[in-house]
Amino acid sequence: MRPRISLLILAVLVLLTAGCRSGEFKDLDMPIYQRMPDLLAANEFVYDHVEKNEDGSVKVNFEKGRMFLWLRTGSDMDEVARQETISEALELFHDQYVDNPENLKKDGSFKREVIFINGYVEETELYILEWNLNEENPNILNNRSGNYF
Repeated sequence: MRPRISLLILAVLVLLTAGCRSGEFKDLDMPIYQRMPDLLAANEFVYDHVEKNEDGSVKVNFEKGRMFLWLRTGSDMDEVARQETISEALELFHDQYVDNPENLKKDGSFKREVIFINGYVEETELYILEWNLNEENPNILNNRSGNYF
């Protein structure tokens, strides 16, 4: 019984010491999160198609390598416009991670290997895309836009 408890304690200590790749990388993620609203606002196409806060800033949140972006409603916001807006925003987000030397480990691999974007219209989540930074193109995990009226 004692060896099992010792092994369990050792395993917990190893996990606590090694950390977890699913959390925030404060030195990497936080500066990107702070820059992204301005980058989204600087892109005229994206800024015209996203929801704004009361102060005119882009309605966007971030957590653990994931961007949550709200799209504007309106008659000119068809399925194609929404998808193009999400794609542009994800590409801007992707560039921030790929071009950032803080994201590279000594062996050349990425600290944050996968990023996500969740696209919303009002409270309805329409899109979830992931982009493995080692791959050339993103993957669509969920696209509910055909069901949105």
